[in-house]
Amino acid sequence: MFCAGHVLSSLGLAVAIARRRPVSFVAMAALAMSANVFDLDHVIYHRLDDGTGNSLRLHPAHVYFGLIGLALFLGALVDRRRFDYWAGVLGALLLHLSLDAAAMWVRYDMAVLAAVDAGMVVLIALAVWRWPVGVGPLRLGLFALGAAIVCDGAQGFLHFGLGLRLDRDVAVVLVPAALSALAGPVFWLLFRGKSLPAAPRPQ
Repeated sequence: MFCAGHVLSSLGLAVAIARRRPVSFVAMAALAMSANVFDLDHVIYHRLDDGTGNSLRLHPAHVYFGLIGLALFLGALVDRRRFDYWAGVLGALLLHLSLDAAAMWVRYDMAVLAAVDAGMVVLIALAVWRWPVGVGPLRLGLFALGAAIVCDGAQGFLHFGLGLRLDRDVAVVLVPAALSALAGPVFWLLFRGKSLPAAPRPQ
């Protein structure tokens, strides 16, 4: 999956978590989106990747994700007051890996992935309209659309505008990873204080 898909899916996951668990939606969304800085591991072997390589077999943090997942799980056990946040970040990274696998199934077809991104923008706004989390559906939809445009636009400009290639130019890795990491803090700055009170813990 590319940058926009990871950011949007993390945002959608945060909506689902905030409806079921006693977390701040804005904090959970910021953490889930920021977790996609995980893609910085592409820097190490980017020269072996043409942009459609199988991340689960090539890039170190993806290959050895079990260690990262275990660390997050242990963190959740130790810091029980923030268990849901640790688990949410773990869930965001599991979703990241799952989407990387799904992108392989469609051979990184740009039309398919763009359609999925567009669908996620709409679904996020509809989900928040149906299940309020404190940020209005229009504002959240505009953020999702803006994130998709910035991520896809930056990657398109690097590839088609500047003619850069992942197997030759490290900027093709660094820019999307940086945008993924920035999505979380930007979301926090825009919407902090907007979450509904945390839902009570299920009995």
